[in-house]
Amino acid sequence: MRIAVISDTHDNLVIIKKFKKEILSVGIDYIVHLGDFTSPFAFKEVFSGFEGKGVAVLGNNDGEAFLMARFAEKMNIKLFNHPAILELDGLRFLLMHGFSDLWFTLDFARSLAVSGKYDIVLFGHTHSFYMEKIGDIVLLNPGEAGGWLTGKSTIALLDTSNKTVSRVEI
Repeated sequence: MRIAVISDTHDNLVIIKKFKKEILSVGIDYIVHLGDFTSPFAFKEVFSGFEGKGVAVLGNNDGEAFLMARFAEKMNIKLFNHPAILELDGLRFLLMHGFSDLWFTLDFARSLAVSGKYDIVLFGHTHSFYMEKIGDIVLLNPGEAGGWLTGKSTIALLDTSNKTVSRVEI
């Protein structure tokens, strides 16, 4: 299964549309969004065309959670507060956004990966791409799709068949 892992879109609809074009061209099966859509219209744009093929966790900037939950229900997208545990393609995923302190976010995510309870630990919030293999466990932050802080808009493509990750920048 090929999964697009996205985080921190922060209402950047231009970039969301560019990434959608990219992931459609490479044949993505599923979308995981790790929070900070910011507004419900960004949620709707991310998952449009992927109804029933996605999951998201809320981030610290997702203030209109009620309307996002309504869109999620209509689009058959799973929406959780973070952290969330998901079984997908025979693998156990831990999904989270992050915490105020960026270093704590990375340390916490790494601790979850080291615990061995999850096959893949995905996190956002730091706005920086990060990928580490801890044994056979993948620890991944796709960076910021919105590009507002770093000037780089990135997502990650994850292939569950061999746990490989590729970074995509627009």
